[in-house]
Amino acid sequence: VTFNGFRTPAPADYLAASGHTFLASLRPSLRFDNRNNATMPSSGSYAEFAFEQGWGNFTFSKLTAEGRQHFTLKQRPDGSGKHILTLRGVFGVTGPDTPVYERFFAGDFRSFRGFYYRGVGPHVDGVNVGGLMEAIGSIEYQYPLLANDMLHQVFFTDFGTVERGYTIQNFRASIGTGIRIVIPQFKVPIAFDFAIPIEHAPGDRTRNFHFFLGAMW
Repeated sequence: VTFNGFRTPAPADYLAASGHTFLASLRPSLRFDNRNNATMPSSGSYAEFAFEQGWGNFTFSKLTAEGRQHFTLKQRPDGSGKHILTLRGVFGVTGPDTPVYERFFAGDFRSFRGFYYRGVGPHVDGVNVGGLMEAIGSIEYQYPLLANDMLHQVFFTDFGTVERGYTIQNFRASIGTGIRIVIPQFKVPIAFDFAIPIEHAPGDRTRNFHFFLGAMW
């Protein structure tokens, strides 16, 4: 791993990983998935539990868990026009010897809307050094705007934190709305979201507009 190009003076976490380091890791995982559609699910569950062990210049252990649940609250008799409620949760912890490039960061679509990519995390001297613990949740409600189901609106809230230690010191939260455009030729939805952070920590980089093309979760 080559880690350089950062501004100096830099936090000790950056200096410890600077230059060239070697990393090897093994990550077994257990996954359950009975969603009815992997791209835009409307029912079913997804869960993954994983453990990663890293060796090399840094030796660390990382545990992550993620769960998603999708509910169809309302639909037309022919199965179209679905109103979908989605719940998602992510939790992870890693050891104190984890290098900065393997720690937890959050922000942007599919992570924490209302914040820049890697805009959420503990900051030292104005620099995000990554967390040893993450706990992030999301609630999203989606319903169609057109009869052909090609345009949907969503309302959502994302909440949680990424911490330098193993206790919650700073809680973040955002609320927002957006649209989903389904183009048959792409077979995946296009997302445009607008989010407003209502709770953030010092140093967090906020961002209101998000664009994404691909599977929503």
